[in-house]
Amino acid sequence: MKRKNLFCFLVSLLLVPGLLCSCAQSKTLSGVYETYSETGSYVSFEFTQEGSFVCKTFMLDVKVKQESGSYEIEKGKITLTYDDRQDGIVTFPFEEKEGYILINGSEYYKK
Repeated sequence: MKRKNLFCFLVSLLLVPGLLCSCAQSKTLSGVYETYSETGSYVSFEFTQEGSFVCKTFMLDVKVKQESGSYEIEKGKITLTYDDRQDGIVTFPFEEKEGYILINGSEYYKK
């Protein structure tokens, strides 16, 4: 009986830290999300699970701007850290819905 208790204790020592670490990690996204547009003017975000993003702005279906950086999602907010911007870090309200995400109230649909 003592061996079984010791075994359970050792297993719990190994599992609990792993569970706590996985819960502490921030949310990640993967894939391309775009705003809806009938006019050909829209914004596209491509997110990787490694925490990077590429943001493209299109006008009349022509790419006019591209920026990249890293992102972090925690407690209902997304923080975007742009690589080449003076105002490099911005934080917005964030929600993940079925088939789309909300960033600062704007809907971005998964492609």
